[in-house]
Amino acid sequence: MIDVLWLLPLAPLTAMLLYARWRTNGERRIRLRGLGQAQSAGLDWRGGASRLTPLLASHGERQRLRARLDAAGWREDWQLDAFLLAKFALLLIVGVFALWWLEIRSMADLVRPGPMFKALLLLFLAVRVPDWLLGDRVRQRQLRIRAMAPQALDLLTICAEAGLGLDEALLRVANAIDHNAPEIANEFRTTRSELLVLPDRGEALKRLAQRSGVRELELLANSLIQSMRYGAPLVESLQVIASESRARQVSEQEEKAGAVAARIGIPLIVLVLFPLVVLMAAPPMISLIGTLSGGGRP
Repeated sequence: MIDVLWLLPLAPLTAMLLYARWRTNGERRIRLRGLGQAQSAGLDWRGGASRLTPLLASHGERQRLRARLDAAGWREDWQLDAFLLAKFALLLIVGVFALWWLEIRSMADLVRPGPMFKALLLLFLAVRVPDWLLGDRVRQRQLRIRAMAPQALDLLTICAEAGLGLDEALLRVANAIDHNAPEIANEFRTTRSELLVLPDRGEALKRLAQRSGVRELELLANSLIQSMRYGAPLVESLQVIASESRARQVSEQEEKAGAVAARIGIPLIVLVLFPLVVLMAAPPMISLIGTLSGGGRP
């Protein structure tokens, strides 16, 4: 007989799906009237997800997650809804798996210290693992941007020296580095589109700095803003930023090279020095033990 406890993880999902379905019925009917059946069917799940995800996270949490997804290169609105739904689905799946794996059939089984600790650990991992994976993607993307930033800045400097405008320069550089640095190319294209649309061009450059989270692009945005507002020389600023970026990369590589000796110290002691001491001390100790054992005999 299936215990009612098994149905508890499915209850929140069922309730939210029914709520989302009820909220989207009116919009779905409008789409079916104005659009074709195939087009409206492709948009229907996104409309339902947009109604469902506010139940999973508050407005502030959604804003913070939106900023992290932008830093990871996921800019579409439906990707935020998909991420929240994936987290919730993973939580439900892990909850059902915990009930099956720990053989929890009733509340009496759940309140035992062992199963309760294991279940809470699994649920904690289900909640945190997607955030950890997202954070790792953000860090890897920022590392790739930082590695190719000097080359992109050099190309921007050449475009500025040639007399190109900012919009055209960003587009030219994005097309030139699209194969080797798609992350920077994507950022430059997004910034160019925002420069053409937003009334305040400085706001578009500030959004570039906020999205990337990379120091080189933040300095680039600040230099461009100062150049537009105060007429500061742009070419010299770009050259300084590029040289500082290269110097910083060299310094980071030297730091990593210097930390290698400290990192291999413990493995060297455990895997090399300790076995060497044992090999050197073992034969005399064996001989001493044999001598003492033989000398004690009548």
